[in-house]
Amino acid sequence: MIILITAHVSILQWEGEAAALSLDAISRQWDDAPARLKTFVNDGPCRTFIVVLGEPALVTAFRVVAGFAAGIVVALAMFIAVELFSAVAYPTPTDFDGSMEQMCEHVAHYPNWVLAVVVPLWGFTALLSIGTARRIGGRIAASLVGVLLIAGVIGNVSLLPYPLWFKITCVIIVSIAVVLAVRTLARQRAINA
Repeated sequence: MIILITAHVSILQWEGEAAALSLDAISRQWDDAPARLKTFVNDGPCRTFIVVLGEPALVTAFRVVAGFAAGIVVALAMFIAVELFSAVAYPTPTDFDGSMEQMCEHVAHYPNWVLAVVVPLWGFTALLSIGTARRIGGRIAASLVGVLLIAGVIGNVSLLPYPLWFKITCVIIVSIAVVLAVRTLARQRAINA
């Protein structure tokens, strides 16, 4: 009797002498696999060999969603920290009501040294949040977080009247950080494999 279930778990079952021959062939193929990936059950004349081929799709999807969420949480926390720094370094006026006109006026007068400090902080934010997403959810989660970070930076610098050098530098630095984070983590995975 042969039973084969394919998904992420394969259960192969044979009876008699064919079981020993088939089991030996399968064992040789899977000798390099970690012990947790294979199980052999000897239940009398019928032998069952279970080979787990990978993570179930639901677990993989959950890891991607969790990695993406963790990356976004880290990015938001870092952006709040950067905004707190800029609020301390260059506070808003006392009559600031939060309107877009007043925000544009405030941003237009940012000191260059504050903007120069913010550029590497945004790059570090990208590295840290993408690294978090990658460690938990893999390349897909990291790429999604990276795309959203680049889109957020482009949206931010296009809506507010920052100096031209700041707009260009921020987009370039964050884009480089995204590429470095995804490539570095991919290289680390290849080395660890």
